[in-house]
Amino acid sequence: MAKDSITGKERLLSGADPQLDSLGERVYLDIDLANIGPSVAYGTDVRGLDIKVAGTFPSVAGIQSGGLEGLRVDATLWGTDGRRAVGIYAVLTVTGEAKCLTGFFCGAEIEVINTGTLATATDCAYAILQLRDTADAGVGRNPLQSFIRLRQGGNRAALNLFNFANEDSTTAAADHDTRMVVAVGNAAVANGCAIRCVINSVPMWILASLTPPA
Repeated sequence: MAKDSITGKERLLSGADPQLDSLGERVYLDIDLANIGPSVAYGTDVRGLDIKVAGTFPSVAGIQSGGLEGLRVDATLWGTDGRRAVGIYAVLTVTGEAKCLTGFFCGAEIEVINTGTLATATDCAYAILQLRDTADAGVGRNPLQSFIRLRQGGNRAALNLFNFANEDSTTAAADHDTRMVVAVGNAAVANGCAIRCVINSVPMWILASLTPPA
């Protein structure tokens, strides 16, 4: 690896780090960018690590079997007595005095910027986030298996399970062509709305009420 590619601490060999006391801890690549002082005026985003990848699809449709991945993390696990295993782990620590007066903070943000055309129903599948489970049939069923696990930490619960930011008023839109949460006149749902889901290309509606349970 060229020295001008990464600045900071570099350790790409296997085995324990001699600077660490723990025999079990391994640090194969440690990038320390030091502290960014509060005097810096952020005209644009400040990035600790910036990876840019650009690729061009072939002009003839159907001639390639692979795609383009901006970042790939491939971890393989062996053994029978591990504590935890995670493919990607991100932590954002917000200290007591840190505040976002405008905007937001979150553990991870994923954005798709699409300037192409998605005009017909025959276009490819399109999602901001795709969760894929490829457990083999021979592994058996696990009652704890799920696509999404919501784990509450700390001693104060989050107020919302979901926050549809464009639907945070008490009056939802009635046009289901442009909104995923729409107003409904169903008598079984007092002052209610419906959340649009799609199962096997068939729209399904989850009825919800604006009135909390008694």
